[in-house]
Order: sequence, then C-alpha cells, then structure tokens
Amino acid sequence: MDTKQEVSSSSYFTDSVSTLQHIQEKHIHLKEINTIVCLGLGHFAWCASARNQLAFITLIQEELAIPEILFQDPAFTPGEIDILKTLGFDVIPGNLEGKFDTDPEKIYLFYLPHCPKQLTNNLLWQNWGTKLSNIILLSNSFSGILISQSQRSLQVDAKLIVQAEDFTEEIPLENNFIFTDVFNDTSIHIFPKDLVEKKSENFWDERGSEPIYCDPEFISSALEKVTLEDDSCSNTEIPTK
Repeated sequence: MDTKQEVSSSSYFTDSVSTLQHIQEKHIHLKEINTIVCLGLGHFAWCASARNQLAFITLIQEELAIPEILFQDPAFTPGEIDILKTLGFDVIPGNLEGKFDTDPEKIYLFYLPHCPKQLTNNLLWQNWGTKLSNIILLSNSFSGILISQSQRSLQVDAKLIVQAEDFTEEIPLENNFIFTDVFNDTSIHIFPKDLVEKKSENFWDERGSEPIYCDPEFISSALEKVTLEDDSCSNTEIPTK
C-alpha cells in the first residue's frame, strides 16, 4: 500500500474530514474553502512523516474540493519543489516566515504540520483582525502550547497565540493514525465570527510590532538554515497525486 492509500484508508483521515465538514456546517461562512496554504512541511523526499502529511493535505483538498493549494518551506530542495510542481501544486518562493497575508474575500485552510510556534504566531500577527474569522488552522494544539511553555517564553515567541486564546475554538484530532508521531498534538482551530467581531479596534491595534525571534528552531529569512532530518526519515517513496 502506498502512502496516499494508507492515509486515505485511515480513521485519522476520515475523522479529520468529518470534523472539518461539521465545522463548515456549523459556521456557514466557512462552507466554501478557496485555498489551502501548507507551511513548513519539511523534507518529504526522504522523511516518511512529512510524506504522510503531504498525502493527508492533498487528500483533504480532493475530499473537500478545494480549488487551490500552495506550499512554502524554505527547507525545500530544488528537487522537492520540482516534485510539487509536477504534481500540479504551486510553491511560494522565498521565506514568508509564516506571514501570509490573506484576502478578506476568501476562506483559507492553513496546514502547519508540527511547525514552530513562532510560525503560527507570525500567521496570526499578519492577519490580526477580523480576517481571522476566514481562517481554519490545522496545527499544533494552542492549548498544548499554552500549558507547556513558560509565561516568559510565550510572551517572546507566542504572544498572539496567548491573545487569541479567548476567541479561538479548538477541536483536537484523535491521534489514531498507525504511526503515532505523524499527526500527534494536532488540532483544528477556528476563530468564530461572532467572537472576533466582539473585539474592539483597540484590541486589534495592540498586536505589537513585527515579531523577532532568537530560537534556532525557527528558520528566519535573514538567516535560513536547513537542518537534516534524522535517520528515521529514510523512506524515498513519493506520493502520487
């Protein structure tokens, strides 16, 4: 069984689709997702975990009939970029550091598989305001981040995640995939329109200046460095579209 078949036949995938569809039914304005943006996928050419995550998000695109999917990771090799383009996907050049500016007229599904909290923080910072209600975010659990980090660390690296806590609805996804280290600690996060619209202009104005991080785990555009995956990521099978 290849990677895509293995993921598509898993309870994790079917449960994830069901949860997303339930969210779309509950929040009608999220019914038609225009674009998936996948940030920080990693080296899927030789890492089995990244390959499963790639299969997962492309299957989500197919199942929910989402017209467009974009990928960005400054760690991608030229060969991996070519593979994604051959599969018919678009790759955003450079390194946005997570600061993808959404179109307020579109609905987005962001997929950040096991990405540093700074990447999520930057995504929130860039779209801080009512645009957040147009975003569905599949990423590491916000609640997990908030309980596992010190207050000092959160204020430096995840300030916007902290500030978003009281208007975020988090739906944890059960980690029932055959390989338990692929989708662990993952939740769907939405920012319900009614909660977002209750916030004052002053609240949104207090997002602060553009974040700067010193954590070497975060690949900044000023100093991009690619770390090799460990020996467990040695499978070279590539998923097909």
